[in-house]
Amino acid sequence: MERMGTTGTGPIRPFPEKVDYKPDIRITYVDERGKEMEPKDAFRVLSWKFHGKGPGKKQIEKRQAKMEKKELMKKMNSMDTPLGTLNKQLKKQEMMQTPYIILSGSGRDTG
Repeated sequence: MERMGTTGTGPIRPFPEKVDYKPDIRITYVDERGKEMEPKDAFRVLSWKFHGKGPGKKQIEKRQAKMEKKELMKKMNSMDTPLGTLNKQLKKQEMMQTPYIILSGSGRDTG
């Protein structure tokens, strides 16, 4: 009998219990703050480690500003504008107890 692995035919016994086995593998990278990194940023960090270099001072500042901007966008209500006009309109509707707001005009019926 030949030794296993020398003929290149693979295992002798079939594995019927592993026919439908499809592993769910996800590789994620986290930054120094513990947040999940995007693939582009993860590749950049791996490249820096491999080449033994790092980002420049301006690049670090730029990346920090980008992250701060992203956090502010998450905190901001996606339904409202930065001036909070939607909240003001909703308060006005509650005060007037109407489902609408008159945007312009004197509020008197001219008919």
